[in-house]
Amino acid sequence: MTLEITRRIRGNLHGSTDISELEDQVISHPNFQRLRNIKQTAFLSYVFPGATHSRFEHSLGVLHLASIAWEKIKENQRRIKKNIFEEKLKVEQLNEEKNEVEKYHLEEEKVKNIFSSSYCLQTLRLAALLHDIGHPPLSHTGEIFLPNLSTILESNPNLPEYLKKYIKTLIKKETQQCTHEIYSIMLIDQILSEIYKKYKSLKLKVHPQDVVSLLIKEISPHKDSQIEKFQVQDLFHELISGDIDFDRMDYLLRDSKECGVIYGLFDIDRILESLAIYDNKNDGKLHLSIHFSGLAAYEDYLRARQSMYLQLYFHKTSVACEAMLRNISKNINGCQLPANISQYTELDDHSIYIYFCEKIKNSQLKLCEKEKNLKILRNVQKRSNLWKRVYEVSFCGDSPLYEKQISKVTKSLKENNCNFEVVRSYNQMTTKNDTLNDENYLKLIKKNEKQILTVAPIKDYSPIYTNDQNIQICRIYAQATDSKDNDQVLEKARAVVLGALNLNDKTI
Repeated sequence: MTLEITRRIRGNLHGSTDISELEDQVISHPNFQRLRNIKQTAFLSYVFPGATHSRFEHSLGVLHLASIAWEKIKENQRRIKKNIFEEKLKVEQLNEEKNEVEKYHLEEEKVKNIFSSSYCLQTLRLAALLHDIGHPPLSHTGEIFLPNLSTILESNPNLPEYLKKYIKTLIKKETQQCTHEIYSIMLIDQILSEIYKKYKSLKLKVHPQDVVSLLIKEISPHKDSQIEKFQVQDLFHELISGDIDFDRMDYLLRDSKECGVIYGLFDIDRILESLAIYDNKNDGKLHLSIHFSGLAAYEDYLRARQSMYLQLYFHKTSVACEAMLRNISKNINGCQLPANISQYTELDDHSIYIYFCEKIKNSQLKLCEKEKNLKILRNVQKRSNLWKRVYEVSFCGDSPLYEKQISKVTKSLKENNCNFEVVRSYNQMTTKNDTLNDENYLKLIKKNEKQILTVAPIKDYSPIYTNDQNIQICRIYAQATDSKDNDQVLEKARAVVLGALNLNDKTI
């Protein structure tokens, strides 16, 4: 099933993207247009001048990939159906080894229902288009200024019940810190509700709760919707936010291109051509899989993801800006982004500095402290006098030895009245966030030695899954000042670090 296309938008990465009637109204909404003024990579343009692209074009790219993936999966399921038909004579052989292999299974009626549903397709595309709608200014760095969840509830009394219930559940779990996903799901409901109220003649309307459910698994689809009826919530969530998802695929390729590097390149066409779905025997739900022939391309994608984090996203200069903003957030009590959704959407990368300036000026700090924090903020904005890295260590997994060293360094810096910030960056090739009894839902579709189509654990064929470890980089930045004694201030911090580590060497 295809949607009625009203226009096309030309992009510089994927080419033309078809836009449906409902999507056209969403893109035209002021809250979506706001994404034009939020950079995808925040401070990375300080290092790579071309990295000025926005979350607006990224969101359109994710929409494009969602549409392509839908068609590829539908086409691949036809091929699988043909293979299964040819295997009917081999069923007896499979029964003899039923304890050794998991035969590929997917009810034909399920496939027919899903891929004949315009509603399912439009819901998936909207989730892809709107997945970043609530992102704060300054990309992920802006999240350190988000308020707590209790304040979100108090400031947005007109939220629908399903969103209130979800936020209250998080609060009961003692999860107080808000994330950009919370703003996203609030905005999705607001945008679609406003569009339906204004354009009552829309041919296809998708319930906001269904779109939200694809981004947040803990939120159920709307009662009696086709997302619930055909049980595709888990599958669509994996396509938006899983080990293979449109979001990461787009930003890796896009960021790599705009930064002028090759770290994020991989064969996206090969991966899309290998996508398939299967019925999981443990939970009875549909999940994403890839054909064995696409495994090498998938592993290249994982390596590209890790390389981009280590070489670009964790670059010391952009992390220095994060350290400086973290310092401001600690110094200024109440230096938070608005909890009210209408006030929040007034802010973007252009207005955020004015907003923070007002927060600092209206704070209870002494005048000298206000000036100090205003200078830090101006330096971030103008890339001037960025804080300097005085300590760095990287390691895999947990390391008590390194943690002990970090603790010694921070304690010594405090005792010597050095102004510093600790920033930890984490990366793991795979998400491994959809597990049940140590089972990863992403599986391989392959034929066994008897040419029977089976579902196999990807970890049995990919060393990346067996050896994948969490890589952590811990950096400590010391304040760089605008005064003439800046070199002495930094030398003091470096000397303190060396002393804490009992090193005679003058370099780190």
